[in-house]
Amino acid sequence: SAALFVDFATEALGLVRRNIQACGFAEASQVLGRDLRQGLSLPKAMVPDGGFSLVFLDPPYGQGLGLFMLRDLVSRGLLAAGATLVAEDDAKADYAAELRGLCLFDQRRYGDTGFWLYRAREGT
Repeated sequence: SAALFVDFATEALGLVRRNIQACGFAEASQVLGRDLRQGLSLPKAMVPDGGFSLVFLDPPYGQGLGLFMLRDLVSRGLLAAGATLVAEDDAKADYAAELRGLCLFDQRRYGDTGFWLYRAREGT
């Protein structure tokens, strides 16, 4: 198994790298600095065979980036069949129950924070 971490903020990228080192996962981790407002274009070597099986999205709240990224991951074919995706956003955000290639299977709200859990459909 391997993990890919993507963030745009230099400080966040540094923190992720330090945490990876502290946990001893450097060999199984990649860190990528990327502005995801342009989508997640990745070299083939960064995408696991069969696609990503677990995705956590925690974009800046209230900007629509989480929903954009869910759609982008599907349209680029980056997800494994049956992959689980967790999007965190403002609890007032409007995430669809059905997105092309994804099905919402749980939703939670804790104060001002919301979580939407999707499953990638077969053939996504």
